[in-house]
Amino acid sequence: MLGLAIADADVPCCRGANLPLQGWNDLSDRIPSVAAAVSSCPWSYIPPGVINEQDLPLGHSASYGSLAALAPARGATVVAATAGLVLALNPAGAHAEEVSAQSVRYVALGDSYTSGAGAGAGSYDGPDCLRSNNAHSVLWANRIGADLDFQACSGATIPDVRNNQLGALSPETDIVTIGIGGNDTGWVDVLIACGTAFTGECWDDIAAAEHYVRNILPGRLNSLYSDIRAAAPNTTIAVTGYPRLFNGDNCSWLVDLTYGEQMALNDAADLLNAVVAGAASRAGFSFVDVRSNFEGHVVCDDPSYIHGLRAPIVKESFHPNARGQNLGYFSAMRSMLVG
Repeated sequence: MLGLAIADADVPCCRGANLPLQGWNDLSDRIPSVAAAVSSCPWSYIPPGVINEQDLPLGHSASYGSLAALAPARGATVVAATAGLVLALNPAGAHAEEVSAQSVRYVALGDSYTSGAGAGAGSYDGPDCLRSNNAHSVLWANRIGADLDFQACSGATIPDVRNNQLGALSPETDIVTIGIGGNDTGWVDVLIACGTAFTGECWDDIAAAEHYVRNILPGRLNSLYSDIRAAAPNTTIAVTGYPRLFNGDNCSWLVDLTYGEQMALNDAADLLNAVVAGAASRAGFSFVDVRSNFEGHVVCDDPSYIHGLRAPIVKESFHPNARGQNLGYFSAMRSMLVG
């Protein structure tokens, strides 16, 4: 638990009230409606040994401005200074230069929606996992100044996460995000099969996927989330969901999806999100619902945050592009986890 104590001071931006913080939070302070005595409100954020400074311009405004995003830091306390905020290692206010360097430890687990397949910007760590520097995990790590262990891999299923990714976790891990479950249901395969099939089998494929989601996926997620908590007992954990993909239009000659099939696929995405969110809740994890951020930006929208069927890059089909990773996923993470 992080504690925030902002004392009244002569500088308007340094006024506030006691506020408990846990997980990821924004420090927001009132910008006065008349010009302040100073041109900006400086602040310092010090997770263990890391200092980030920024000036928030003041002036003729009555809005609130974001000062900083806080990641969990063991033993950290927020204290006030007359000209800003300092997050120090101890309430006595240790000087920044005396703090030993230590990064927030962040592990990103999951499948291609987490690895950033389709988001471009090259490969983060080898081509097979299709990890992108535009992935929301990378954006979030950069945002909070975390040391990212990027484990998410294109094509990953729940057994893959358990066997190949959980080894990155430890009691010293500070943050975990995970997006998983789609490949276990055969989600992308269903999308591609429905989009390219002319035999009417799409409905059978959707029904089979929904049966798996309802009857098998919950237990497998429960077990995986239990393993994650056991491996990282002191960790803040967030589970990311999946977007709806279609608006009812058929804008590509590569895709043959009726309006009814598109709506059925959207309903299947809703079911998948409900099951993933339920398992996250049972485990005591946060759930990041991205669907509203993709509204008006699905396949065939302009601008779209999601690729349609791509040939020959089939692995990127029906995956978020760079906009989707940023404005869809990363923005949802900030809204949910920062507020």
